[in-house]
Amino acid sequence: MQKKYVLGIGAANVDIHGKSRAKLNMRDSNPGFMTSSTGGVTRNVCENLARLGNDAKLITAVGDDVYAQKIKQDSVAAGIDISNIYVAEGCASSTYMTILDENGDMLCALSDMRILEKLPLSYLRSKIDLIKEAAVVTIDP
Repeated sequence: MQKKYVLGIGAANVDIHGKSRAKLNMRDSNPGFMTSSTGGVTRNVCENLARLGNDAKLITAVGDDVYAQKIKQDSVAAGIDISNIYVAEGCASSTYMTILDENGDMLCALSDMRILEKLPLSYLRSKIDLIKEAAVVTIDP
């Protein structure tokens, strides 16, 4: 008997966070701290479930860029099965960027998740058995 698994269908991206070291000067360059991490609501849910000992599989779309490599590498390291990730050649992977003030409060954020539009419906249809056999399916809008 095959072990039951959780299947996530949705976003996986690289999060980029910038925090100002001092009061922000709008419309100017500001000294700050920059960090990046792997994110995306569905990928994060899969990571947390995998770290809790669950078998987690992810269906998402990535490009063929350096961010796709980071998403895949960090997901595998977290215990997520990435064998169902769709790679869109010549496209940029999803990114999310926040700008934080000197107190760590978010001033604004941008997300570029256009890559999910490249995930063909036919690809999802080809995964119907995987979807049906999952103990739980989590999808982010």
